[in-house]
Amino acid sequence: AVFELLLQMYGILAREPPTGERLRIFELTLLRHVGLAPQLDACVGCGRSVLMETDGLGMDALRGGVLCGGCKRPEQAVHTDTCQTMFELGQLDLAAASDIHLPSRIQAELRSTMCDYLEHTVGRPLRSLQFIRKLSR
Repeated sequence: AVFELLLQMYGILAREPPTGERLRIFELTLLRHVGLAPQLDACVGCGRSVLMETDGLGMDALRGGVLCGGCKRPEQAVHTDTCQTMFELGQLDLAAASDIHLPSRIQAELRSTMCDYLEHTVGRPLRSLQFIRKLSR
């Protein structure tokens, strides 16, 4: 599944420029295939469903997912719509990314959240993410 995902991504990138939306779908799908996807439908602190949460959420890379408003600390805060978008993107196929255009605030928060999650999951800073951050400035 991982090899097919990589082939699909390379094929798309040969035809179209990369987008943040497509990269987030790729990252979430890759993490799911290798068993490291963040838990996005229930709080990793208390287990409560967060799909309908409107009180503000958090993200805890150490625990591996989203935190409800009651479990998050201020420094873990992530907008609710960003978490919901991440959950929805994780359900999509790469081909669907062509039709998705996210607001810049959500894109920026998704990029930051996923970079933090990936670096924690790998256990060290990723040079490729550091390079991408430099290009983004």
